[in-house]
Amino acid sequence: MEGFAVTPKRDCPHVRQLPLRQLPASLRYLSPCAECGDTNENWLCLTCFTHHCSRYVKGHAARHYDETRHPCSMSFADLSFWCYECDSYIEHHSLRAVTALASEAKFKEPPVGSLTFEAVITERNKELNISDCTSADAMLFKTCTHCTARISGAGCHSVAASRCVQCILELSAEVLGGVVLLSGCNEVRLDTKAIVVPVIILEDCFTVDVLLPKEWGTEEKYRGALCVTKCCSNVRLCIGERALTLDNTRSSSLVWTMNDNALQAVDVESYEKKHGAIKRISAPPAAAAPATVHRDEAETAPAACTAPPPPAAADTNYTGHGHSTEEEIKEFFDTPEDFEIKMKSLAELVKKSKYIVVYTGAGISTSASIPDYRGPKGVWTMQDKCAVSFSLQ
Repeated sequence: MEGFAVTPKRDCPHVRQLPLRQLPASLRYLSPCAECGDTNENWLCLTCFTHHCSRYVKGHAARHYDETRHPCSMSFADLSFWCYECDSYIEHHSLRAVTALASEAKFKEPPVGSLTFEAVITERNKELNISDCTSADAMLFKTCTHCTARISGAGCHSVAASRCVQCILELSAEVLGGVVLLSGCNEVRLDTKAIVVPVIILEDCFTVDVLLPKEWGTEEKYRGALCVTKCCSNVRLCIGERALTLDNTRSSSLVWTMNDNALQAVDVESYEKKHGAIKRISAPPAAAAPATVHRDEAETAPAACTAPPPPAAADTNYTGHGHSTEEEIKEFFDTPEDFEIKMKSLAELVKKSKYIVVYTGAGISTSASIPDYRGPKGVWTMQDKCAVSFSLQ
């Protein structure tokens, strides 16, 4: 039996033809096929955003392409993307907003960590002028796409952006809690407009520009200001007229500060041992007053969103994806004798079977040096070990 690996095409030219600016604000999981009504994890057309069944049901997704020539679709089964023109699975950074919405619809994933946000804003293709936002906790921009948000007035406690794509965030209001967090964002510009933001945290971000005043980290009012990066790529700090690209942010968690007018990096654990715990966005008090959001546009304030707490783990302070204890990470192997018996039983089953379906987990690939997720060298295990977690608590 021969196996093969699927390598998605990363230079599909048809992605740029997709009307992603017209992407709906939310997606519906298990929406019926537009032709036959089947609801078994259909495909979403990325041109007209209709749902059609797969080729393993009645093939209406492929027929829809034949009739309309709409090139790309997304599967709700595994959130993968297929281009009919390229006849290949595809990947592209501009599709991350679709993945975020589909994940939200399928898995009911909470915003960021386990935090309660009093003001939640989800928009597409908007210019938002937000003034006088007072919140007991934080303002969250969630899965916004192609937006510009200008926050001014009396200020808010803290600001967070989760899974936003191609957005500009301008802060001219004081951030009372002193923390700005960008998590899972792509192609985002954060402009602090010369205000004091002591802590800027970037998690799992790709292509981010952070605009800071030239006095950042040097003058007294900016003393102690820092930027924390965790598992990011292509991050720039634009301090005054200086644009500094941050290195080694892909696999490490680092604290970036100014020292003698030079940018310096140190790992998070070493920084916290010397200076104490880094400020984070925290949950509001039990008797928090409701948020008040005023927009210059005549729009309704977003509804409050409360994320449920994450499932309990072996370590109550642990917030990663991998296993948290040595006992959980231990691997078990059969003895040669047991292995031989099982292989003979498997061979007999194969001989007697007319049809064979093999259902495996990520661990089946480890013998080919492809990492699993939660093993000793798994993707999530190594990512969790790269530094202290900054998931909101």
